[in-house]
Amino acid sequence: MLENLFHAKWVLARIRANRIGEDLERYAAYLIGRGYTTRTARGYLNAAEHFGRWLGRRPLSRAMAERFMRCHLPICRCPSPAVRRLKTIKAAINRLLEMKGVASATFELPGGFVGDLLRRYEEHMITVRGLVATTAHKRLVYMRTMLTDLRVRRAGQLLAWTPERIEQYLCGKALHRPPGTAQDIACAARSVKGGVKL
Repeated sequence: MLENLFHAKWVLARIRANRIGEDLERYAAYLIGRGYTTRTARGYLNAAEHFGRWLGRRPLSRAMAERFMRCHLPICRCPSPAVRRLKTIKAAINRLLEMKGVASATFELPGGFVGDLLRRYEEHMITVRGLVATTAHKRLVYMRTMLTDLRVRRAGQLLAWTPERIEQYLCGKALHRPPGTAQDIACAARSVKGGVKL
């Protein structure tokens, strides 16, 4: 199936020599079988190949995929055709892990005030704001991380958040995250304060 997407012999050899080369062969068939366009399938294969090069001898797992996206991508200087666009990388790796039968990451809400707040926030995002489940989940994860990092246990602590405090938190997070993450966290913080009754 790789031959349907890449014609140059040196490209095929490079992909097959990758640490996960056998998986990439199956991945090409998997993507084509699910109706992905040639352009999208090529992009996903290049992204998965980049991940495989970085992976080396480490096990193919969701934890390694998260580490790759969180730690490697922000500082990546790998030569072309290494895909660096987070949205493409994330989608490509999720399809690869899906093909391999690696379970999705589970997300459990804590108990108490924080868990109750996050449940109401999730409901608000989906029913009031009309966000799709993946966007709502992403914001829920960011908000849980922020509540944990800032040690919020009661409504009064959340109400005491000032724009300056949120900005200070975001500046610290932005140093260690891919571009755009700080904006996502800011959206989450703004919408939880403005949209959920405490």
